[in-house]
Amino acid sequence: MPLVYPHSLADPQLAPYRNLPSSGRERRDGLFIAEGHWLVDRLWTSRHEMVSVLVAENRLADLPEDLVESVPVYCLTMSQLAELVGFSFHRGVLGCGRRKPLATPAELFSPADVLCEIGIALDRIADPENVGGILRNAAALGVGGVILGPGCADPFSRRVLRVSMGNAFQLRLAESIDLVSDLRTLRESFGYESVATVLDPQAELLAEMPRPTRMILVFGSEGHGISPEVVTACDRRVTIPMQLGTDSLNVATATAVVLYEFTMRRVADRDGQGE
Repeated sequence: MPLVYPHSLADPQLAPYRNLPSSGRERRDGLFIAEGHWLVDRLWTSRHEMVSVLVAENRLADLPEDLVESVPVYCLTMSQLAELVGFSFHRGVLGCGRRKPLATPAELFSPADVLCEIGIALDRIADPENVGGILRNAAALGVGGVILGPGCADPFSRRVLRVSMGNAFQLRLAESIDLVSDLRTLRESFGYESVATVLDPQAELLAEMPRPTRMILVFGSEGHGISPEVVTACDRRVTIPMQLGTDSLNVATATAVVLYEFTMRRVADRDGQGE
């Protein structure tokens, strides 16, 4: 497929990339934008459809040959690209992907799909950098699926994708409109225990809590934590002990600590069974 050199920035084919900080057009059109050639490469090799690429002419060499041959690639000067997207963008490569409908929690964790041992659920985590960091941790530490509850940041927003290093393309994601109901369904239908991560000295200590065979770890926003009704719906509560008067950890950091603890125990359990 030949490169396209638009004659005007008003070209309708460039619409998904126009005024990115303020438009929101791409989400309304069922699309998303990946920034930089690393994310574009990951999008290209993922299960998501690549719609097009926008590239500065001095960054053409960053694109894989098979991508250039397969999808429309719009080429602009660096100054034209900055004018189009609405900010100075030095990476010089953007990709447009098509959104897939997110699964429901029951679809994600149903035995008809891939039954996993550890999943996570996010309750009202609206900060894109926190959601991006959590998705990156989830991919690195072997989480089988991520449920995004009401009030969570869009997992395919530009900032979430950037902070997650594109791991949203690989993770199995679900959207919940009623986290309380979905956690109950996962317990009653599929045997998943839900564990609320809380700041409560009465909760079980992380290092001492037995690891359920199948578990959903629930994390809440830094400002408000997990909503009381979601905590009540969980089977257990766990906390990370704090030292030197520290009141809490950043939620993405806390996610990494908790996931590492249970992931390492899963590895130890498997090694022990093999002896």
